[in-house]
Amino acid sequence: MDAVSIAFCAAFLLAVNVVLLKLCVDHSNPFSATFLVTAFGLVLFLGLSLWQLPLDLFQSKAFFIFAAAGIFMPFLGRWSLMLGLERVGPSLTASVTSTSPALATVLAAVWLDESISVGLAFGIGVIILGVSIISHSGHDRSRRIAVFTPTGLLFPILATVCAAMTFFLRKMGLNLIDSPLLGVTGSYVSSTLAYSLILSLCSSTRQNLVLPRKNWMLFLAAGMSLGAAWMLSYQALGLWGRPWGV
Repeated sequence: MDAVSIAFCAAFLLAVNVVLLKLCVDHSNPFSATFLVTAFGLVLFLGLSLWQLPLDLFQSKAFFIFAAAGIFMPFLGRWSLMLGLERVGPSLTASVTSTSPALATVLAAVWLDESISVGLAFGIGVIILGVSIISHSGHDRSRRIAVFTPTGLLFPILATVCAAMTFFLRKMGLNLIDSPLLGVTGSYVSSTLAYSLILSLCSSTRQNLVLPRKNWMLFLAAGMSLGAAWMLSYQALGLWGRPWGV
């Protein structure tokens, strides 16, 4: 299977994960759902990594690069995205964050000596244009909900930078060790630690943490689908050699 097909499969799994995550939120709250889904994924993929990979890989430079990617996305990137939706609305947020593939490509061209073909540049332009048209079409209720402020625009910009840095760091790590499983595990470790740090420092967040009793399989499925999507994304990056995609 080529890189494009793998990237489309990753995108499909990410779409499935969004639906599952929404169902998880319905049974808890946004932070609880995100934390528990990430924690379930960590248990699954860390166990798989310890079984399949040599232990010395967890001390490699690539593992720490993968872990840094997990801090940028989903931790900081998702937080910035939610704040951007709240402050400036979905239309402007979607338009700004759709430029992340372009930024990621520029970073790779500058620091990783990746080439930028005409087809790649055209494809990125189509993505940005398409997201902008879709997000601004119809009656945008977000204009009545969100009040635009210049400082509010910083949050979707931060989310864009985080997404671009994630793609860039993933590719950098894969250039050192071509192991999607190690990449996914590193991202899960760092993001779970970041969520755990918030829980330890914020008492109100701890009090609002909702643990599933009857629907834990739903959270497990969400964690598995997210990890599988990341695995495919890492694999596509390794095959294609460019940092844009899923």
